[in-house]
Amino acid sequence: MVYSLHSLPGNCPSRLKWRMSRLSSAMSRTKAPFSRSGASISRMSHRHLPFFGLDPRITSCFSADDEFVSYVSENWFPGSSLADLNTTLQLYPSDPADGSPFDTGDANAFTPEYKRIAAVQGDLAFNAPRRQFLDAFSANRTAYNFLSARGNFPGIGDAHTTDLLTAFGPGDMTDFFIRFVNDLNPNGDAGLQWPSYNTTARATLQFNDGAVPLNITMDNERLAGTNELASLSLRFPI
Repeated sequence: MVYSLHSLPGNCPSRLKWRMSRLSSAMSRTKAPFSRSGASISRMSHRHLPFFGLDPRITSCFSADDEFVSYVSENWFPGSSLADLNTTLQLYPSDPADGSPFDTGDANAFTPEYKRIAAVQGDLAFNAPRRQFLDAFSANRTAYNFLSARGNFPGIGDAHTTDLLTAFGPGDMTDFFIRFVNDLNPNGDAGLQWPSYNTTARATLQFNDGAVPLNITMDNERLAGTNELASLSLRFPI
């Protein structure tokens, strides 16, 4: 995939957005996990090795409810109708307290639809495909999933790549990664044990700021939403 910048309509503080588009020539040469016809990730060729999954958090912007519907239909799910998007509108309401950056109440609502579009964009670009990948591959191979809630930036949250601030340490995240590279198992003899991922427990290691740096959580936040977005992305591919 390639990323291109183009202007946003409406009164957003930043009039730019990231739009993902596929290179048709590259798609014709590779067995990509998602094609224009909505091919399943099961068509990928792969080696049976353990792997990591990452749950990042991201933000975006927009202005009004009717513009939100038009924007989503035009840019993310081309050819979709209002009826196709009704479930998404319910799962991602316009209330800023439900939007991204998550768990920040009404803060960071720079425009009426800013946090709503941020929630959908982050889940569509990151969490929905990550969960599809984990759910499919963890059925018959070892997978480890982690969530980085460190490096929170005001107005942005725990954004994409903020985990790199601690990944190269030294620190606990570095230790887990080094053990994984050496042994295909991130766990040591002592300390919190990172459980492997499966679709029942959805166990995830969470890295935190503050007094509790590590805990095991369940990767089920907005699960119905990411499932719906994954379904729409296959029905209405970009």
